[in-house]
Amino acid sequence: MVTRTAPLWIGLLAALLAGCSGGSSQDESSAVEAGFDSYRQAILDQDGTAAVACVDAKTLEYYGEMLDLALRGSRVKVMALSVLDKMMVISIRHRVPRAVLEGMTPESLFVHAVDEGWIDRASVETLELGEIVVSAGTARVVFLTEGKTIPGARLVFRQEEERWKIDLTSIMPLASLAFEGAIRQSGISEEEFLTSVLEEASGVEVGESVWEPISR
Repeated sequence: MVTRTAPLWIGLLAALLAGCSGGSSQDESSAVEAGFDSYRQAILDQDGTAAVACVDAKTLEYYGEMLDLALRGSRVKVMALSVLDKMMVISIRHRVPRAVLEGMTPESLFVHAVDEGWIDRASVETLELGEIVVSAGTARVVFLTEGKTIPGARLVFRQEEERWKIDLTSIMPLASLAFEGAIRQSGISEEEFLTSVLEEASGVEVGESVWEPISR
């Protein structure tokens, strides 16, 4: 998620093992690849129900935090967030009607984001998995785009419910850095940059209300 023109945290830089020991069998690597392929196809199909089954508990916990912040986070609290988290919160506030948002769960928010095309399909089309290192139920994977390694991009998968699921939070720090670099190059303030990107993505003017809590 966030927009079509900013670095996208699910694919990172199409879009985004240090310290990890152990190898991975062919069966394990194939299972990780199958998990990624299922997620990518769900994004291409804009099938939120299929996509949410491919992400891990940590990802949904993050969506729960962003949902709570969108509903109740003060302007001061939101402005203290990382740039990516700010973008998440104002995107939710801007793009989901209050009556709908107040009844959402982390899972339904994720499904909604995929169904509505918040996650750019182009962000996953050219991504491939490189080296896969598996240890103790966790897989750390190098990303490739057009056959080339994306510097610093590593995605974590976790074994949950007898399948490999993607931890999308694992690429968020790198996505935030990419966002910060884009803001510096833009020559405008962070707030102006985020609202302009959100306006371009949604096609709707962004008001000051996105910086204020939905529920008071």
